Amino acid sequence: MRTMTPRLALMVMVAGLGCGGGDSNGPGGGGNGKVTLEASRAATDSIGAGGGTLSATGSNGVSYALTFPAGALETPTRVTMTPVKAISGLPVTQLAGAVDLEPSGLKLAKPAVLRMVNAGAPGAGLASLGFIFEGDADSVAADLVQDSSGVLSVLVQHFSGSGVAFATLPQIQTLASPGTAGNQSQTYINQLVLLALQSPRDFTAEVAVMRAWMDSVIVPGLTNATSDVQLILAVGDYNLWTQTQIAFATVGSDPVFQPERDLAAAAALSALQHAVADNNTICTQREDLDFANNVLFWQTVAEDFGLATGVNGLDRATVLAGLCIQVRLTDTTLADPVTPNQTQTLNLLAGLQYGTNPLLANQLFSWRLDITGSTADGTVQGASDNAGGFVRTIVPTGQAPLTILVKACLFAAEVPYLDVCASGFLVRNFACNQVFQGDVSVFGQTDLAPLANVRKIDGGLNLFGGTSVVDLPCLAEITSGIFVTGSRAWLSPGILHLPALTSVSGSVQIGGTGLVSADLGTATLGDLDVGGADLLFLAVGDIDGPNTDLGIVGTLQLPRIDLGGVNVGRAIFQFNHALHTLTIGALTTGRLIVQGDSVLTTLTIGPSTVGELDLRDNTALTNLNGISSSTDLNTLFFTVDPGGISEAAALALANRITVRGGVCMVDQNFNQVKCYTGPPWQ
Repeated sequence: MRTMTPRLALMVMVAGLGCGGGDSNGPGGGGNGKVTLEASRAATDSIGAGGGTLSATGSNGVSYALTFPAGALETPTRVTMTPVKAISGLPVTQLAGAVDLEPSGLKLAKPAVLRMVNAGAPGAGLASLGFIFEGDADSVAADLVQDSSGVLSVLVQHFSGSGVAFATLPQIQTLASPGTAGNQSQTYINQLVLLALQSPRDFTAEVAVMRAWMDSVIVPGLTNATSDVQLILAVGDYNLWTQTQIAFATVGSDPVFQPERDLAAAAALSALQHAVADNNTICTQREDLDFANNVLFWQTVAEDFGLATGVNGLDRATVLAGLCIQVRLTDTTLADPVTPNQTQTLNLLAGLQYGTNPLLANQLFSWRLDITGSTADGTVQGASDNAGGFVRTIVPTGQAPLTILVKACLFAAEVPYLDVCASGFLVRNFACNQVFQGDVSVFGQTDLAPLANVRKIDGGLNLFGGTSVVDLPCLAEITSGIFVTGSRAWLSPGILHLPALTSVSGSVQIGGTGLVSADLGTATLGDLDVGGADLLFLAVGDIDGPNTDLGIVGTLQLPRIDLGGVNVGRAIFQFNHALHTLTIGALTTGRLIVQGDSVLTTLTIGPSTVGELDLRDNTALTNLNGISSSTDLNTLFFTVDPGGISEAAALALANRITVRGGVCMVDQNFNQVKCYTGPPWQ
């Protein structure tokens, strides 16, 4: 089990590092220190997870810019950069420039870059040398420096002091000697500093040092990290390695080092998974947002390593779904239904849940509303009150349902990420109290607006295409019929949605091109006639027309049909080329024809009374066990098709249900080939 320590993540303070000096003569404040600071020229700012830059200029004209990349710091941290005027006793020939960094001992997960301008150039016999000093320059170590057109740059991994000097070869060799290494990585930095003095540069030797650094320090550090402290130090070393530049401007992130980066990722995987899991556990136990922030930080580290996948459980969606904190939308006060053109007050409230604790915590949230169906459609954004509440007024138009996409995201300094959120839809229809007299014809989208509040059409509904979605959530009753024609093609996606429909007195005919979905709610229909080359989905309620027909014929893409109670004179399911499942509830009909449905495999019929059952030319229909044993049948007709119903299966069905008349095998023209005697039928 890993040992966790509160509030670590990137805010790791390494004991014993850093100057901590704001006084003009050294950090001790007594005025006799080696390091002379220019406190009046210091720069201070709060740097967050997104990164940022501090800038300052010393009295000698040297300009400093310290740039933090995104992910260097976990939470906003107040940092200070103070120019150094002089360092007495520094074992170099000339100080080019240096800064003191606070808070002392701060460890960065990704190195910052310190750039210096106007620092001059090394004289004869001298070379540029980066250096790190700790305390009151009681300890000084060598560092790599890059010189690009007079801009001197060094990497800053932790806060102490950092600078550039001009030194002789012996001075550099002394500072970069093996005995000066304060940590394992410094050993390899010293080697690279010495190799960088060679002319020409030995690329092979420098690559070998980089690989040895990876093998000896970074991979073991990632593998053996059992706490957040150890892991952040190991990750910091890795990121320093990826940005370290060697001969020919090659850095650790270059393709030549891909095998080493793969080794590091493999070594980091288990530690990152444990870091996410353990911080989630402590966050839930202590109800502490800092640990939720740690979880999300480690997920971003997994992204840097290329480990943020669903297989590893470290992709953002998976980590957010399992996060110890969840935003919950808890209250919405908005009239239902709403009244057109009257101001409505929308009161929203969100809370923060830790684990499974039902008691939600008050927090600040940012709210976003995407509104349609109002007099001011669009996006509304704002901040909640201290309890998480958010209030807005909305005026619905009445021309379409009022639809609001609500999104609340945690707004907390402890968790600076913007994707700890919850979303929900609010849909409000209008008072469904209007009755439309006469037939309704729809040729396009504009014809639908007057029907938004219509509960009843005292006539028929004729849909001639030319539109995409016909969604009438109020419509419950049609006294005539529904006629869907192909005189005009439906626009993609072609959806007919009548979810509140309960009664259609006349016939329903569904056809046309482009219509892919037809939902008639729970309506009781007089009869139903369905075609349509593009129909993929059909939902209807009961069909009650004893003297009418139910016909679903010639559909090309409809895969399944599910019907409730059916009471019709004749029911026909014929030549539906994609139909594989047909389910009917209670069935009463004079004749049920299931014919030529070439891929139909499943036929399910509830308790039924059927005059004739015609099962012909269904070459894939081999299982008839879905037909209820309580079915009362007068006559069964079937054909024996290759790959279809066998004679034995047909006789088994006849003997399992009640057949009062006859059982006959027929040909495709309905001529009797063979009839059987019974019961039992044989």
